[in-house]
Amino acid sequence: ADLPLSAQAKMLSFLQEKRFFRVGGTREISVDVRVIAATNANLEEKVKGKEFREDLYYRLNVIRIRIPPLRERVDDIIPLAVNFLEKFNAQYGKRRMLTFSGEAALRAYSWPGNVRELQNVMERLVILSDYDQIDSQQVDAAIGDKVYREPATYAGASDLIPLPQAYKQLERELLQIAAERFTTARQIAKALRISHPTVIKKLREYDIHLRRRRQAR
Repeated sequence: ADLPLSAQAKMLSFLQEKRFFRVGGTREISVDVRVIAATNANLEEKVKGKEFREDLYYRLNVIRIRIPPLRERVDDIIPLAVNFLEKFNAQYGKRRMLTFSGEAALRAYSWPGNVRELQNVMERLVILSDYDQIDSQQVDAAIGDKVYREPATYAGASDLIPLPQAYKQLERELLQIAAERFTTARQIAKALRISHPTVIKKLREYDIHLRRRRQAR
């Protein structure tokens, strides 16, 4: 989209003929390549405004692939966030992990900066978080409230899933909330009215970690 018209003419010639000259060269070189071109500009508008060659536009636009923004692929947010979390944990020697409320906060955000913004936020969380458990408050602090937030989406009764799976999902969410609120398994057992050994077993099963108390200095 930012190529000057003179360079666009050379690019079109190269795509058509699959031959080019090196800068300052005198021998023509033939190549057999596939070209992937990407832009976030509206090339159709640039063609209308005579800023982009129409013939080059149609030559490039053989197979068109639209990559939707992150706000339109909500299911990709958490896998990407976890991937970045693992990368930055290794880089900075940390053991950060997302809680359920932290995941919900990430999913609720509109991500105008797309994947690059998500990457930056996850790095900020790894560096600046006081706890290994990253919850919604920490996510909100890392993102700030300068950008519009979309309402969070949760699975409801209209989402038909097997009942055992729904039970496990709810069980995990309740344990995650309790682990964010309390600091011991006995407190969780009392709040959920289940036995202490059951809490220990379930926390291990779902890989949920209790928030550590901050030591007074």
